[in-house]
Amino acid sequence: MENGTKGERDRDSYLRWQMIALEQLGYVINLFLTFSGAVLAFAVKTMMQSATPLPACAHHLFMGSLLSLIVSIACALVANMTRAADFRFTRKAALARWKSKPDHDALQDKADTFGNWTWRLFKCQTCLFGLGAAALCLSLWIGYSHKI
Repeated sequence: MENGTKGERDRDSYLRWQMIALEQLGYVINLFLTFSGAVLAFAVKTMMQSATPLPACAHHLFMGSLLSLIVSIACALVANMTRAADFRFTRKAALARWKSKPDHDALQDKADTFGNWTWRLFKCQTCLFGLGAAALCLSLWIGYSHKI
């Protein structure tokens, strides 16, 4: 097998897997956005229907869980926006490179910056979701374990 053929196959494989990774990132961001919204809705509905107030420590945990879930949702929304900006600047950088325009490097730097922000926001989103869900479970356990 020639190096050119193997090199082309390796390049095609890399591009294919890179596209799959980008799609999966979008799916996971949106999945955690959905989870956060669903857990937040469950928490609010549970408290609205409850006749028994939570003890003070459970109430503070509950409020903290709501805040964590809301910030997780905000991170997901901003992550989707930075991801879209990353794609936009990557496309512009590719066009500039193809047309041999001098602004390719600046556009690529912007795309890299937005890509890095997307990953940071994704990590914050998932951590805040986990924290919010755990705090909600703990607050409900403290407040209602005697009924279970």
